[in-house]
Amino acid sequence: MKDVILITSEQSQNTRFTLVLTQELKISSLWPLVCLRVSKGPLKIRYLSSSSLGLKSARLLARVGVFAEPPAKMTDVNFVDSPYGKQWEILFLVSQACRKQWGLIQRKVKKIFPMVDRYRQEALTSNVTKAWTLWLAKLMYLRKAAEIHVVEEGVPKEMIVILSPYASLVEMVDVAGCPGLDVPLYEQQAFNKSTMYIWGALFLSLKRLFQETLFCLLGGEMKRRESPGCIATGAAWDIKGMTAMMLDDLFWWRNSSVPPERVVYLYDRADIQPTRERYQVTSELGISSRAMNAEYLGDHPEIMMQPRGQWPLSAYFRNVCFAIKMLLRSLCTEKISQSIYSILSAQEIMSFEAAQYLKELNVKAVFHHQEVGIDFLSLAANRIDAIRLGIHWSSVNGVCDLSPAHEVFFIWGDHDAQIYLDSQAASPNLLLSGCFINDHSNLEAREKASSAAIEMKKNGVKCILALFDTSTPTPEFYKFFLNWVKEDSSIGLLIKSKGGRIFTRAKAQNLDDLLQEAQVTGRVHMIDGTASPGDAAHSADFSIGLGSYSAVVTAALKGARIIYLDYERLEQGPLQAYTTLHSLGPGRCIFGDHASLKAAIEAFMEEPEAHPELGDASPVIERFDPYRDGMASQRVGSYLQWYLEARDEGMNKEAAIKEANVKYADRWGQSRVVRGL
Repeated sequence: MKDVILITSEQSQNTRFTLVLTQELKISSLWPLVCLRVSKGPLKIRYLSSSSLGLKSARLLARVGVFAEPPAKMTDVNFVDSPYGKQWEILFLVSQACRKQWGLIQRKVKKIFPMVDRYRQEALTSNVTKAWTLWLAKLMYLRKAAEIHVVEEGVPKEMIVILSPYASLVEMVDVAGCPGLDVPLYEQQAFNKSTMYIWGALFLSLKRLFQETLFCLLGGEMKRRESPGCIATGAAWDIKGMTAMMLDDLFWWRNSSVPPERVVYLYDRADIQPTRERYQVTSELGISSRAMNAEYLGDHPEIMMQPRGQWPLSAYFRNVCFAIKMLLRSLCTEKISQSIYSILSAQEIMSFEAAQYLKELNVKAVFHHQEVGIDFLSLAANRIDAIRLGIHWSSVNGVCDLSPAHEVFFIWGDHDAQIYLDSQAASPNLLLSGCFINDHSNLEAREKASSAAIEMKKNGVKCILALFDTSTPTPEFYKFFLNWVKEDSSIGLLIKSKGGRIFTRAKAQNLDDLLQEAQVTGRVHMIDGTASPGDAAHSADFSIGLGSYSAVVTAALKGARIIYLDYERLEQGPLQAYTTLHSLGPGRCIFGDHASLKAAIEAFMEEPEAHPELGDASPVIERFDPYRDGMASQRVGSYLQWYLEARDEGMNKEAAIKEANVKYADRWGQSRVVRGL
C-alpha cells in the first residue's frame, strides 16, 4: 500500500526524528518550526504548499543542521483512489460542525448589519461557515495523512505534529468524529488567517479612501451611468464555442436573444488573460471586454478599468471607520468571535471593492467562476441592485463547502438540489436547468476517439473503457488500468484526464514507464482535456470514474454504461442519503475495489446477455437531469433574457426575479423552481 501514499518517507521508523506535516511552508512557518526544533529535537518536514522564499530558507536551515533534512513536498492528502481516502466524509462532517455555529454567526451579523436585507445577512453568515469548512477540511486531510504514516510506515504517533494556519479553528469548532489521527496541532502565529483578513480589509479601505480623495481634489466628479444595463460574465473556461470544448464562458448567451452589446466579458485571473485571439473573438461577436485586475492584462492593457467616482467620498470614509471598528472589536474578544469579525470585515470591504467595477459597467447580472471560499461577488452584486447567477459544473457526492450564495442559482437535477438544500444554501432562488455540460462537445476530439476505438475493435479489442480521473492525484487508479491493458489484449482505454494533465501526473507519480508501455500496445488513446465526458463515452463500452459523480453522470446522461469506483464506501458512512447511484445496488454502477470491477467486466465480455444491468444507471438518471434534452444552456439564457427585459421595463431587482421565476415555471413546470415562487 506504500505506493498509494504519496508522502515522501525516508526511514521514518527512526524515532529520533519528529515528523512535521505543515500546510504552508512560508517565512511565517519558520519561527514555529525552529521552536519545535528546540522542544522536540530533530525535525523532518513535509509540506503541502510553499512560497519560494519560505522553501529556500527552510532548505538553508536544513543545510546548517537546524532541520534533519531538506523539506519534502507532499503530493497528495486526499487519497481518492485508496481505502484510506475519506474526502467526502471529512467535508461533510466539517461542514456540519461549522453549521452548528450558524446561530452564533448570524446573531453577530444582525448586530453589525441591522439594516441589510435578509438575503445579505444569510450570505454573510454562509460565507463565514464556508471559509471555516474549507480551512478545517485541509487540516483534517493532514490528520488523515498522519494516520497513514503511523499505519503504513510505522511512525510512532507521538512523533508526529501538524503545523497549520488554521489550528486555532479546532478549538472553536467541534470536529470530533472526523477521520484521521488526533495529533498535536501548532498554529503558525505569524500567518493567522483572521489577522491577515482584518488587517487586509483596513489597508484596502485606507488605500481606496486615499485614491478617491486624490480623485476629488483633482476635480473628478461622480460618474453618471447612461449606458443600458448589461450582463457581465467572468473569463474562466474560454470562448471557443460549444462545439470546441466542454465548457464555454458564453454558454448561456449562445442560444439566447440577449443583444451582444449588452454583454461584457470580464478578465480577472492569471490562467485566462485577454490575448489577441480572445479579444478578436469577443469583438467579432460584438461583446466588449474589460479587465478587473491590473496583473492579468495579457495583450490588451487598455481594457483595464479604473473605477473612480462611483460613490460619494463619505462612503469610502465609512468603510475605513467600519474596518477600524471591526479591528478593535476583534482585539478584545474570544478567538471564535475574532474569526467571525475578521471574515465579515473582509466580506464588506472586498465586496465594496468588486462592486465599484460592476457599477462602472452598470451591471444588472453577473456570472462569475469563483465558487470556493468567501463569495464576494454575490455581495458586490447585491450592493448595486444587481444579481449574481451561477450554475454548478460538478455533481457532488454530498454536503460540502460549495453551498451557493448566488441570488439565482441553477441546478442540474433533484440529486444536487437536495444536497444544496441540506447545505442551507443562502441562494433564495434555486431552479432546475438540467446538465449544461452535455450541451457542449469537442467534435474534433470526439471524432478522433471514435476513429481510435474503431481501430482497436479491428485489432481484436472486445471492451473499450473510458477513464475519467480527478483534479487530485490518482496513481493507483491508473496503475490498475494501465497494467490491465498491458496484460489483456481484449481491453482498450480512452483516457480523458482532467485538464489534459495525464503526462505531467504520470511523471510526478512515477508512472512514466508504465504509461509508455501501455501506449505501445496501440490500445490506449488520450482524449483532449477540453472534451466532455460524453465525447469519451460515445466510443466506449463502459465509462469509469472516481472522486465526484460528475464525469460518470454526464456520460450516463448521454446513454453510456457507467461505473463509479467508490474507494471511500460512501454508502457505509454519513453520506448514505446522497448515494443515488449506490441505490441501484452493489455490482451495478458502484464498485469499491479493482478486483470486483474487473471480474464484472470480464463476465460481461464473456456473456453480455447475462449481465444486462451492468453499468446501467437509467432507473435513477432523472434525478440528475429531469430534462435530458440538451437545452440547459438555452433555459439559463432565456431566464436572463426575461430578467433583463423586466429591468428594462422599470422593475426593481426583486420584481424582475419574480417575473423571470414565474415565466420559468410557466415554461418548464412549477416543480422546476425549487425556491423562488
